[in-house]
Amino acid sequence: MPAFHFHDFVVGSDVVSQRLDKVLGLQESCSRTKARKLIDAGSVFVNGRRVVRQSSPVRAGDHIRAPEQLPPLQAVVLDDPLHRDRHFLALNKPVGVPAAPTPLGIRGTLPELARVQFDLGSRPLVVHRLDVDVSGVMVLALNRAGTQRLTSWFTEGKARKYYRALVAGGPPAAEGRIEERIARDPARSGRMRAHPSGDSARTDYRVLPEAELVEAVPPGCTALELRLHTGRTHQLRVHLAWLGCPVVGDRWYDGPLVVGSDATPVPRLCLHSHRLEVAGGSIKGADLNLKAPVPDFFAQ
Repeated sequence: MPAFHFHDFVVGSDVVSQRLDKVLGLQESCSRTKARKLIDAGSVFVNGRRVVRQSSPVRAGDHIRAPEQLPPLQAVVLDDPLHRDRHFLALNKPVGVPAAPTPLGIRGTLPELARVQFDLGSRPLVVHRLDVDVSGVMVLALNRAGTQRLTSWFTEGKARKYYRALVAGGPPAAEGRIEERIARDPARSGRMRAHPSGDSARTDYRVLPEAELVEAVPPGCTALELRLHTGRTHQLRVHLAWLGCPVVGDRWYDGPLVVGSDATPVPRLCLHSHRLEVAGGSIKGADLNLKAPVPDFFAQ
């Protein structure tokens, strides 16, 4: 992504309850038309809070921050939904697509892409997330009832989440459980670490037999299936790094960026949300089994 420059200013004392689009539009290299586009894109923050209404009043002393230009839209076409009913939408999130709004706005996020490509009346709501570099099954709520329904899946233990990963080396056993607590890493902003002071976390793993693989495993690597029992930030990546077999392509947690004797470059984080099983998850009470095809991690 290119470097972005920002309008970052405090509203002067000469402003009394003026509209946000008007005040932002007075900035150098901006205009009221561009200001409105930035606000609509969810790219404008007032006092640290995202504001999406053009007519929102701003007052002297308010801190406004917005990029000088709209972030580019990725040329991403979503696969057909894995499931859709009146309450929620299940999608195969592509790698590189943010699951939720970023500091640059909502453009290119999964909810906004879904709104546009599936002609939804409003932007669907995020109840759970995948890291931007992780692909696979993700569900979005289409209304308030959908939000309550999806929330109950995760808080009441109805949802079982399974991932596929390619790791460097391999775990100490063919299957096992990791229950290391996870905390923020004070030495590395935005990253996590296994530490006794952290929140409880549980991951189950098993080595995948060759019959279950969709591609050849590079020398020195192992394919795993992972069961996520808790949803801590970066949990799978932290747990596997702690176990001594980090995810291939994981720049944050020391995963290798080349594999094999010929040093093949790794084009992505080799982690995929493969299945989401929900007991009684359908509208009629039947069990749901949502599955996103396992990608070829080395496809360019």
